[in-house]
Amino acid sequence: MNIFTVLFFGVVSITNLVVHAQTTTVEPIKIGYSIVATDPAGQPPLKAIHLAIQEINNAGGVLGRPLEVVVAYNATKDYTKVQGIVENMAKNNVVAIIPSGGSAMTLKTSEYTIPKSILTITASSSSPKISTVKDNDLLWRTIPSDVFQGRLAAKYLDSLKLKNVGIIHVDNPYGNGLAEVFTKEFTKRGGKVLTTVSYKEMQEYKTMNFVPLLTTLYKQKPDAIYMITYGEDGAAILNQSYTAKLVDAKSYKPFFLGCDANYNNDLLLGVESWERMEGMRGLVYAHPKQYSNFDKFYEQYNSFVPPADSADIANASLATLLNIEATKSYAATAYDAVYLLAYAMIKANSTDSKKVAAALRSVSRAGANVETINVREFAKAAALLKQGKDINYDGASGFIEFDDNGDVTSGTYTLWKISKGEFFNEGALEEDNTTNAALKK
Repeated sequence: MNIFTVLFFGVVSITNLVVHAQTTTVEPIKIGYSIVATDPAGQPPLKAIHLAIQEINNAGGVLGRPLEVVVAYNATKDYTKVQGIVENMAKNNVVAIIPSGGSAMTLKTSEYTIPKSILTITASSSSPKISTVKDNDLLWRTIPSDVFQGRLAAKYLDSLKLKNVGIIHVDNPYGNGLAEVFTKEFTKRGGKVLTTVSYKEMQEYKTMNFVPLLTTLYKQKPDAIYMITYGEDGAAILNQSYTAKLVDAKSYKPFFLGCDANYNNDLLLGVESWERMEGMRGLVYAHPKQYSNFDKFYEQYNSFVPPADSADIANASLATLLNIEATKSYAATAYDAVYLLAYAMIKANSTDSKKVAAALRSVSRAGANVETINVREFAKAAALLKQGKDINYDGASGFIEFDDNGDVTSGTYTLWKISKGEFFNEGALEEDNTTNAALKK
């Protein structure tokens, strides 16, 4: 159980459904958001969703109606509860659902929403597997696929001339997908993946013995270890690597490369000595640097106080403990998801999920005689759409263009470094969609 779970335990222990209603006699248009109650990373996107809805409603709403968010809580990452949670949101007549809690949660959500023809758009799930789902064009995301992260990780290790790598990854859609992309790209660049080991995803890793897996991982003494883990399990892996004397600063210490899911305080606080993670690097999705649309968004987001029930308040207090840049980026992708849905509804002149999905690409595509719409320009965009004109929404999270899979076509990543037990930013890396076409359905 991580520190956030310990703090939260008992505050929200059952699945519940919260509808944040607007004071109006007009039937609102509802958007669902599912959140894992014990995961504070889901709270910044929820705050951003509230902000987007307030801005849109203040500017006149959508099709003459206000937007409203229906929030559904899952106490933990319990995949068996997902269908019931989604069914409850569907009964509230949501136009679309924005799932959080990881790629496996999104894929579980889609198992229900696709047959029911409900649009799903995630702001935080990055598994390449999402791109390949037969979704009838109903599964979308505003965060880049891990195709980008995996390729950048391979490029980075290649640039360091580290040619022999071992991989340890969590056995779920996120870990499996990122490991697969990295392996293909690294091998293509002439590198060798000497060993790949995986372990089952668990609610907590306190008592898990990683030593048998680590013994296999280090047997051929790879130059680098690619850790596709979360925070708590990543900390356990580093701790046990040293306590089992499989790694030693004097005789054998490989270069450790982490991922976006390592970029949290669970890793920093869980490793027993900062020397064990000294010099570790990793990649994490981030908003573009020196990008005015993000700055406009974040100025509002930072001062915004959302309407909240007790569960929201408890979660928000935990989210502040994250205190990392990535949470701002996921807030931006959630904010963009709401705006894109709103623009697509106006374009389609409908709240039917299929019609809204069919309009999503057309409100975020650059072209001749297409008006660019920036953050906080809803009234302007709505007026243009009502006149039958096309728009290109450039969002808070970046320049949004969707491919045939409903994926964004580029992404910006921060290269992070751990020094004396703290994260430091070593610069930004960007990747586009030049090879993602291979993932087409």
